[in-house]
Amino acid sequence: MSSKHSSYPQELLGYLVKYANSSIAVHDKEMNYMFVSDKYLQEYHLEEDIIGKNHYEIFPDLPLKWREAHQRALKGEVLNGESDIYYRDDGTEEWTDWECRPWYDEDGTIGGLIVYTSMITKIKDIKDRLAKSEAKSREMAKDWEKTFQAMRDGVALLDDSHQIVQANSAFLNAISGNRIEFEDGSCHFFKNGKSLADNICPYEKMKLSKTREITEADINGRTYEIILDPLTDNEGNVTGAVQILSDVTERRKAERVQQVVYNIAKASISYTSIEGLLKFVQKELNKIIEANNFFVAMYNKERETISKIVFSDEKEEIRERDARPTLSGLVIKQRRPLLLTMDEARVIAQENGMDISKAGHPCEKWLGVPLSIEGEVIGVMVVQSYTNPDAYSEKDVKVMELVAHELALTIQRMDIVTNLLEAKNKAEESDRLKSAFLANMSHEIRTPLNGIMGFIQVLKEEQYSEEEKQMYFKQIEKSSDRLLSTITNIIDISKIDTGQLKPSKSRVDLNDIIATQFANHKRVADDVGLKLIMKLESNHPQMIVETDQALVERILSILISNAIKYTQQGSIEIGCSFNKGRAELFVADTGIGIPKDRQEAIFERFVQANLDYKRTQDGSGLGLPIVKAYVEALNGKIRVESKPGEGSKFIITLG
Repeated sequence: MSSKHSSYPQELLGYLVKYANSSIAVHDKEMNYMFVSDKYLQEYHLEEDIIGKNHYEIFPDLPLKWREAHQRALKGEVLNGESDIYYRDDGTEEWTDWECRPWYDEDGTIGGLIVYTSMITKIKDIKDRLAKSEAKSREMAKDWEKTFQAMRDGVALLDDSHQIVQANSAFLNAISGNRIEFEDGSCHFFKNGKSLADNICPYEKMKLSKTREITEADINGRTYEIILDPLTDNEGNVTGAVQILSDVTERRKAERVQQVVYNIAKASISYTSIEGLLKFVQKELNKIIEANNFFVAMYNKERETISKIVFSDEKEEIRERDARPTLSGLVIKQRRPLLLTMDEARVIAQENGMDISKAGHPCEKWLGVPLSIEGEVIGVMVVQSYTNPDAYSEKDVKVMELVAHELALTIQRMDIVTNLLEAKNKAEESDRLKSAFLANMSHEIRTPLNGIMGFIQVLKEEQYSEEEKQMYFKQIEKSSDRLLSTITNIIDISKIDTGQLKPSKSRVDLNDIIATQFANHKRVADDVGLKLIMKLESNHPQMIVETDQALVERILSILISNAIKYTQQGSIEIGCSFNKGRAELFVADTGIGIPKDRQEAIFERFVQANLDYKRTQDGSGLGLPIVKAYVEALNGKIRVESKPGEGSKFIITLG
């Protein structure tokens, strides 16, 4: 990732803390502020520029018990408290619940601490008001009722048997017959239509613990935090409870958004495939918005097309299309997000001279955001709903922009890594081929070339008879053939190494190929006193297979030449047959044979069968490696059967 983006995870952490719906402060080991939430600044009446300042400078009169709690947390303890009193500078009393815990660096050492606080003054005030004497309650009943009914949170006063003594309008509007229901004037907790058992009912648990119980419930499509605080008599017996319903729907959604953005940011580091990452992104987005119809498309500026690299759509299957008549193309052109209903899409299309009827199925709600790298739009990320016109909001646009930013950075990083790997592989391949070529050609090119030059020099002398000159001409011809064979082998092995070996298959008759190779090598075998035998199956006058004729001919030519080279006396037999429905070629000789422990090594480059690795025969040592590569290119197999002193048989099974 480029250096200018390296601070993004820190910025993301700052964003998550800043907009948290809780009072949060993150300090380093010296109690200097690193991050704070807006709610923290609001609740403690602080300015926004406290980052970097010391906590004790901001609160110079901080009580000793808080300072001691900080020091204990910096040593690894997690401390918390409930209903602790806090005095503001003007002497105002506030009540708080708090927690102080250490945070750790990557090496496991404590880097500082995190302080969570919650002002509960309002809740405590309610408890205090409800616990006052009956006389005082009657006196304040009129004013209290107005305040009570005006509260945004739902509040109810319960007695020790769930009977509702009093409830405000917010409470009654919230419950309206879902998980918390009225039953004969009582407030019961329900699940799947049944009242919860005492051991899991929050109210009963509160009566037993005599402390606050907190739970959550989905009521009429909203998420509520339910707080039950006990009311006790002078002896500490629970006589009832204050039940508060706080609508935390938006807070929970914000938390889910923060978690999803964090998950995507973390995954972008570990994924090596953009397709895999995008599938993960869709899965995460589905946790917070409707993302069943989702795609990410890359923009081709030259062709003015968009190509979907990952998409999931219940009605669309086209992966590539002209960008110009599409909403996605408009997002790319305008370099900004678009959030549109079906009617809005038609209007904006008309304004821009677009015929969106050619751009796929119409949808009820469409949301697209650009993917940008260094100011250049490279693609678009889109979600759409075919049924729900209220599927997305402006808040969802912000979420999509955050995700799109992270994706663009990831695509840039993957492109850089891919380009570096390609350059590295090309450089290594170039060095390897160069070294192999220079090392391998030295002996097999220079030796016959020296022979040719030497015999030519000899022939310049006029005292040699015609018979002697013919003998020298024959040696020159032999050295030339050897040089040509070496060069041919080097060219073949270079094609194999550079991936240029691409078989061209057609229907061929193996019997014809065997006959041709027999004729080509018959004179050479006769010249060294060997008998070359051709063996064909009489019941198969034609052996038609689908293969590359040139490669098969080259395979047989190398094997027959090797057999002649390594056979001092006797015969060489070549032929073909069908074995279990597959064509087999063979070359057998009565030569020197190959030890068992060398029968795999002979297929390695520049290796012959002798144990001391010395060259006992002419040749580059490339022949059998070329044969093996050609056989494998034809999806075939090669095996050898041999014993030292008895000869060898090479069998090729064609694919």
